Amino acid sequence: MTLETSLSVLCCPRMEEPGQVEYFPVGIFHERPDSDDFVREWYSAHLRSIHEPSLWQLCEATDAEFLRFLWVPTWSPPLAVRVEIGTDGATCIYGRMTSGFGGYGTGSVTHSTTSVLDREACGNIQNYLDLAEFWTLAAREVVSAACDGDQWIFERSGNGRYHVVDRWNPRTGPLSDLGVYLVSLSALPVAKERLRPVAKPLDAATETAISRAWIKRDASKT
Repeated sequence: MTLETSLSVLCCPRMEEPGQVEYFPVGIFHERPDSDDFVREWYSAHLRSIHEPSLWQLCEATDAEFLRFLWVPTWSPPLAVRVEIGTDGATCIYGRMTSGFGGYGTGSVTHSTTSVLDREACGNIQNYLDLAEFWTLAAREVVSAACDGDQWIFERSGNGRYHVVDRWNPRTGPLSDLGVYLVSLSALPVAKERLRPVAKPLDAATETAISRAWIKRDASKT
């Protein structure tokens, strides 16, 4: 998987206190400071509870490249799936889930997985990112009258660039396909029906890729 050069948020990490982890740029989620602070702290609290690094800060601190999917459902445990391309070209995937509830409180880590991705999986991930035109997507979408549901947060980091995309209940499209695919690769105990319960029929290529990943995941448990 390669992370191409294109428009994105330039990395300018700000540390308010020594040792404090800043996960997201100020103002990235909302033009109102109070709303932006709320969302940044909400997502950051879950990332801290999952013991995830800050991809925003890592974008200039290492030559490795990263992709992360943070799933924050209102009534279910949140999870994070992180893909890391090392400087040696090896691609690993890390999955973590907690005992918390996405819309209410954090918890402790209940499941943790690690594996190496093959070339086919890396190609599928890159395909979803290309179809979504990820680097050009707006960081957020305005959603009216949104209450319970799932927040899907995607981050890409590498070569001094960082971008985050936050969506509410994306049931169709390449971002939705990417999130489901990443969870299937991670082998975390989440059914794809839970991630996308009202999805429209997928195209044949997407369905095949996701199904293969789920079969491999289930086979690894036996």
